[in-house]
Amino acid sequence: VSIVASDSMGGMTDIGEHLTRCPTVEDCENLAVSFLAGRIAEREVTGRLSVGSSADLEMATRLVGMLHISFGMGRSLVHRGSPSDVDRVITIDPEIRRDVDEHLRRLEARTIEVVNRHKTRIIELAAELRRFRLLTTTHIQRIFDKVENQKTSTIH
Repeated sequence: VSIVASDSMGGMTDIGEHLTRCPTVEDCENLAVSFLAGRIAEREVTGRLSVGSSADLEMATRLVGMLHISFGMGRSLVHRGSPSDVDRVITIDPEIRRDVDEHLRRLEARTIEVVNRHKTRIIELAAELRRFRLLTTTHIQRIFDKVENQKTSTIH
């Protein structure tokens, strides 16, 4: 995870390999949730959204759109376009736009639950990012372990 600005981004999260060679609906939805997580964490922790979260929403929208438009994994079995057509089809087809929006809202609700469950870790990660600007996998794991150990010690 990095908050070092690059090109038009204020920072980025690299989650490694995004999808398997033959992804399922569940794989795609999990990836969409990971795209939405930054946006939702920002809203849940700070109480507001910045325009920077639009890239997260764009990626999630495109991915969910592919499920409905290209892969026949939405309400309709009809193939309405290739993955490169997704933005255009969502723009011109109100039925697809509604289906994608409803699907995104279900995934947003799931993301809110995940973010709220891990809010302590998210706040700790944000504090460490402000301090170091770049976190490695090892550093992130240490933060998760520290928060977990704090939770365990307060239970006993």
